[in-house]
Amino acid sequence: MEEMDITQQRAILMRKIRRRFMIKAYLLFIAFILYSVLQWVLVLTFPAIGNFLVSHEELSIGGLFMSLILMTVFVFVEGIRIAIPLNWLLTFIILEAVVIGTSRLLVMTCYGVMLASLIFVFVPMIICIVVGSLIKFIMYHAQTINGNRYAEMRTTDYLLAALILFVDFLVLYMVITHVMLIAWEGITKSPCTRTGRKDGPVSNPTPSVVVSTEAEDDDY
Repeated sequence: MEEMDITQQRAILMRKIRRRFMIKAYLLFIAFILYSVLQWVLVLTFPAIGNFLVSHEELSIGGLFMSLILMTVFVFVEGIRIAIPLNWLLTFIILEAVVIGTSRLLVMTCYGVMLASLIFVFVPMIICIVVGSLIKFIMYHAQTINGNRYAEMRTTDYLLAALILFVDFLVLYMVITHVMLIAWEGITKSPCTRTGRKDGPVSNPTPSVVVSTEAEDDDY
C-alpha cells in the first residue's frame, strides 16, 4: 500500500513537471512568433530595410544556411541544450538567422497578405496542438511535448520544443504566404506591394525639362 502511494505521488509529480514544461514550450513558441512578426512589420514599414534585403540576397541565403547548421547542432548535442546561458544564446541566434533568412520573401508582400497568412496558419495550428493532446498521430511534435505517448521530449528541452514548433509554423507560413500572393494578384489584378517598395529604377524627370528648355531657346 505504501509502495502504491509512492508510485502515485511520483506520477503526480511527473505530471506537474510535464505541465510546467508544456507551458514553457508553448509560451516560448508564441514569443518566437511575436518576435518574428515584429521584425517582419519593420521590414514592411521601413522601405530602407526591405530594399537592403532585396539588394543583399546573400544575407537571406546565409541566414537560412546558418540556422540549418546551428539547429542541427542544437538537436543532436544535448550538452548545449541544457547549458545555461549558452542554450538561450544559441536559440536567439537560430531564431534571428531564420527571421533574416525568410524576411526577403516578406519584402514582396503587404500587410494584408501577411495578416491573412498569420491567421490562416496560426489558428489551425493551435487547434491541431489542442486536438493532438487528445488524439494520437495528430500534430506529432505537440504530442512529444505533451507526453504520455510512444515518444516524448525531455522536460529540460523546452527551448528545443519551442524551436521545433516555430519551424513547423514557419514552413507552413512561407507556403501559405506564397499562395496568398498568387491569390491576391489574381483577385485584385494588381501586385501586393509594401510601402516604398523598389520595383525598378526611378526615372529622373530633369533631362526632359532641360531638353524642352533648349528647344525653346532654339526657336528664338
